[in-house]
Amino acid sequence: MLNETPIAFETEDGLLLSGRVVRPAAEISPRGGVVVAHPHPLYGGSMETPLVVALAQTLASAGFVVVRFNFRGVGESEGAFGGGEAEEADIVAAVQALGAQPGVPRDRRALVGYSFGAWVGLRALPRVQSVKAFAGIG
Repeated sequence: MLNETPIAFETEDGLLLSGRVVRPAAEISPRGGVVVAHPHPLYGGSMETPLVVALAQTLASAGFVVVRFNFRGVGESEGAFGGGEAEEADIVAAVQALGAQPGVPRDRRALVGYSFGAWVGLRALPRVQSVKAFAGIG
C-alpha cells in the first residue's frame, strides 16, 4: 500500500510551497526518487491534475519516492505566477525536498514534467545537478 503525506518546503526566494510525498509500500526499499511538475497554472494545472497524480502513484508503485507539488501561486503554495522563470526556483526547491526524504539515493533522482512543468523543468536542469534523468510529457 502506498503512503502519501503532505509536505511543505521553501524556495530560495522565501516562498512556502505545498506538495505531497508518495512513498512505496513500507516493505520496499526506494529504488530512487522523482519530482513530478504539473501543467500550466493559469490553465488549471496543479499537483491534482489527474495525469500528475497517476504518474506519482505509478512511480511509487514501482518503488520510487515521489514529490509532486504546486508551483507558486497554486493551491496552498505562496506567491504568484512568475511566467516560468520564477518557477525554476520551485523546481530547485522540490528537488531539494526530494533529497531530504529518507532512503532516496543521491545518484538515482529524476524529474518528470507535464506540459508547463516539462518546460520549466528543462530550464531548471542546469541548477539541479543531483537529477540524473529527465522526462518531459506534452
